[in-house]
Amino acid sequence: MKRSERDDKIFADRVNNFVGSGAFIIGQSIFLVAYMIYQLFAGNPFDPYPFVLCNLILSFQAAYTGPFVIWSQNRAAARDREVIEHIRSMVEQIGSLVQQIKSLEEQTKAKIEEMEDDLESADKRPC
Repeated sequence: MKRSERDDKIFADRVNNFVGSGAFIIGQSIFLVAYMIYQLFAGNPFDPYPFVLCNLILSFQAAYTGPFVIWSQNRAAARDREVIEHIRSMVEQIGSLVQQIKSLEEQTKAKIEEMEDDLESADKRPC
């Protein structure tokens, strides 16, 4: 992956994290309430009710940040797929190890039984 592509993806992640943060949502809400109050009670408002300019700005913001959010989500989904694949391979390795342990356990049990049989037959022999 080229460095500029990686930087773009990191930038998309940062935009997504900022736009989705509580600080941004609270800040934007405070700004919008203040904007509407000013426009409603100003003597000569530059954007009177129904706030067409505000609506245009919010539409622009949504259209501009939407692709960044989608890009970041796609990147997160790709990372999740890599993690799932890694976990799947680890589960397969663990399954293989469990089978090896079971095989060793069976071999150990067989050896113990063989040793017990040898011990019993040694006890039955006259000295």
